[in-house]
Amino acid sequence: MDLNITSDDVLNAAMAEITRLESISLRQQVVLAKYEEKIKDLQHELDMRDKLKGGDDSESTKPDTSHEQETN
Repeated sequence: MDLNITSDDVLNAAMAEITRLESISLRQQVVLAKYEEKIKDLQHELDMRDKLKGGDDSESTKPDTSHEQETN
């Protein structure tokens, strides 16, 4: 174990970890946005299918979003 660790070393290690975590967070946001867009596209397809079948705008194909929370 190196006992000659300076405050600059600790600061540099902390900054590297913060950068790593920010990168992970950004990637998660990108993936989440892609999934949200795909869900919207699929919901639109379901709505169009229901309209072509002559169905009404029933809530049976609407996603239950009551459990979702705002994530910012």
